[in-house]
Amino acid sequence: DFAPIGMVATSPHVLVVPTRLAAAKVDDLVRLARANPGKLSYASAGVGTTFHLCTEMFKDATGTFILHIPYRGGGPALLDTLSGQVDLSFPTLAAALPHVKSGSLRALAVTGIARSALLPEVPTLREAGVRDFQFSQWLALLAPAGTPPEVVARLNAALRQVLNSPEVRDKFRAQAFESLITSPEEAGKFIAGEVVRFSRLSKTRGIT
Repeated sequence: DFAPIGMVATSPHVLVVPTRLAAAKVDDLVRLARANPGKLSYASAGVGTTFHLCTEMFKDATGTFILHIPYRGGGPALLDTLSGQVDLSFPTLAAALPHVKSGSLRALAVTGIARSALLPEVPTLREAGVRDFQFSQWLALLAPAGTPPEVVARLNAALRQVLNSPEVRDKFRAQAFESLITSPEEAGKFIAGEVVRFSRLSKTRGIT
């Protein structure tokens, strides 16, 4: 249905736990979850949201059973994580950052390939031992299918120019996003890969 023009920006989620939980590292959390299957719970912003998919990917990768508590939005999910009503969640970096900085939440890992410049002391899940884990929000610019290639190329050139602007990069960074510059072909390949990954995850985890 769409002709990719290019990727725009990306941002990781963050694995956070309330300070009351006896888990200072990802290993601690995994051990706790394996020793108490179904006893730990996690908050999501609702079924099928990035909070939900990210945590199910984590459970799949670590072989853990953690109870899903879906909320009506990220705000209520984060509030109950802060209060300790649930044991963990994977909020967006932008949502979690103030609470991590204030010490109200403990950040165990970020979900991107590389560490975040906003939380440089927090390891990635890969660094913490969860092999091949990668999960990020992403934004892309798309046109209707059948848009002439020369129009797509012109739009991609304009998009590149905008994303290379220091002002735009700074605005993205203030919202915990990083610019992601690609060709239309690279964007199409990336999106197709994400469709495959999340279709497989949804089937494996029974997400409907």
